[in-house]
Amino acid sequence: MEFMRKQRTAVCLLLIFSMMFLAGPVQTAAHAAMISPQTVIDTAKAAEAKEQINTFLAREDVQKSLTAMGISPDEAKARAAGLSDSEAVAFADQMENAPAGGSAGMLIGAVLFVFVLLLITDILGFTKVFKFTRSLR
Repeated sequence: MEFMRKQRTAVCLLLIFSMMFLAGPVQTAAHAAMISPQTVIDTAKAAEAKEQINTFLAREDVQKSLTAMGISPDEAKARAAGLSDSEAVAFADQMENAPAGGSAGMLIGAVLFVFVLLLITDILGFTKVFKFTRSLR
């Protein structure tokens, strides 16, 4: 009986010390700091931009266009969800500032580039596309 009491006391002391060492180094303290108004504004802009992107991706015509390009709408939504806050804001700004009708300016620029390229090659004598040019050769 005496042996059991000594053993029980030793086990209790061992448990007390082990619990003190386990709980001792862990410090759970909360650190409070002021949040700047700019941080709050940036967070609100990011949330609004992500909502705008999700609304855009949920449209039926956008999903059809994505499917026609070989991109699944679910994959596009997953990529949009993976955007950082600054990327989401930049993308939403691009969507707002994009001209209606897509890239008509780029189409006109490409046509002018091809025309000038063919004109130069006609003048140099590499091609004969236009009848109003004279070859240098």
